[in-house]
Amino acid sequence: MNRTKTIIGTARVLAAVAIALFVAQPSGAQTLSASLDGKGSAVVVPYYTVNDDWRTLLNITNTTANSLAVKVRFLEARNGRDILNFTIALAPGDAWAGWLSREDREGAPPVMKTADRSCTAPSRLRSEGLSGDFTGYSENLILAPAGESQDSDYTGTIGSVARMTEGYIEVLVMGEAVHDGRVLDVPWDAEHENGEPRDCGAVASAFGNTTDQWGESSGAIHGVEGSGDPEARGGANYGPLVSAAPLKVSVGLVNQATGTGAAVPAQHIAGWGLGQNLMTAQYPPWMFEPTLASHEGLWSTSGLEAVTEALAVVSMENEWSSNPATGAATDWVLTFPTKRFDADDNALNVRAGCSKWRNSRTSGGVPVGEGGEKYEGRDRARAPRPVVADADAAEPERLCPDLGFPEVFQDGDNGRAEVAPVRYRFYDRATESGERTAADSASSGALYYAANVLSIGSGGLASALNSPIALPTDSDVFADAPSSGWLRLDFPTGQAVTPYPMAGFAFKLRDFGNPALNFSQAVPHSPERP
Repeated sequence: MNRTKTIIGTARVLAAVAIALFVAQPSGAQTLSASLDGKGSAVVVPYYTVNDDWRTLLNITNTTANSLAVKVRFLEARNGRDILNFTIALAPGDAWAGWLSREDREGAPPVMKTADRSCTAPSRLRSEGLSGDFTGYSENLILAPAGESQDSDYTGTIGSVARMTEGYIEVLVMGEAVHDGRVLDVPWDAEHENGEPRDCGAVASAFGNTTDQWGESSGAIHGVEGSGDPEARGGANYGPLVSAAPLKVSVGLVNQATGTGAAVPAQHIAGWGLGQNLMTAQYPPWMFEPTLASHEGLWSTSGLEAVTEALAVVSMENEWSSNPATGAATDWVLTFPTKRFDADDNALNVRAGCSKWRNSRTSGGVPVGEGGEKYEGRDRARAPRPVVADADAAEPERLCPDLGFPEVFQDGDNGRAEVAPVRYRFYDRATESGERTAADSASSGALYYAANVLSIGSGGLASALNSPIALPTDSDVFADAPSSGWLRLDFPTGQAVTPYPMAGFAFKLRDFGNPALNFSQAVPHSPERP
């Protein structure tokens, strides 16, 4: 008996059984959880920045003996629109590292660069870097038929490079190839020999679309499940996910000019996408999938309920300190990684979180014109709403998922979609406490964006992270204005609190005006889960 063939055959059978078990589960039966061991199949990095000499360093490790195709997606802070994405082909045990920074010239978009040799699509990331793109929040991608009006993204930042300078990151396993000794096609080309992959050119080419070019504003996105049918999908290449927690992602913020930096806590999700083949072509529009919503398949938000449950918290607690005399300052980062699928409802923009391509459920009894249409400042009583009424009766109405966010992203309100009400309970370092809500004052700490930066304290300090969209949250609830303490944030609804999917951390800075003396740290929030 050939022992090698027996082992390989057994591995293939086990992998097939594992895939069959996951695929056979009914929708919603797959268990997702916020990882406790720092590994997962989907990862939310709550913040990146390139503001004022900051760099964001990203390290991704494949902890399994299988080959992985991994999507990395940078989303801007205001509305969570995609500004940069790429795919990495990770061999078994492979690790990839890169950094996001600003170019030297004024007004240049941020650029992702790497000195790593692992294969990427597009391949130019390995040689020259990959620049951010503002098409996602420009008028160029509004696909409304001639003569029809559609809500646009925030007009004041259309085409603005500044919109790209901060936000959050998704890292998602798109597909997995069981490494059982076979000479796999694309995964084999991506494996290293003497420190260099066998053929990165072939890998990058395999992520091109093989279907007809997509370009119709009302048509389907071509390819199996809207994938574009890249060669890297299926067969002897990348198939459905079989590992619940294959990735470990670590991120750092570094500012050489000020001598400060911090490790950013990343939220790993175990069990995301199991049994799904989420491979897509690295070319528009296919490259806009998968997203965090793709837990149950491409171009769908039906998996958001499970994702929301895994990430939902009813409160966040952490430290704060603020003292202009000593250079102490604190920013809290609070990111809502699923907000864009509810609040960004531009029906005819394929990059919008809630577009007609990504949502195709039936109306559920919410007809257009009776509370289902989008409008500014609505109170929709948590009812799903259509984003487009199809002329063809055979087509279902497209609905935005209801995740509890009360407002849509609005061009008429400085590009904001407020999460309300927000309650802050401040504590000093002794026993005193004070409470404020988002309606108490101009320094209220209202939350508007997909990724929020809160400058906490008193004295009018600038954002510790140099964020241009930082929101003030003043501790003037205390008569004596203490310089430090701790804080609890929640979202009251009557006598209860509303859970929201959130991730984030506190960034604490001591700036003595000397890079040799300055220091900083990132402190993970303490979430209370439902």
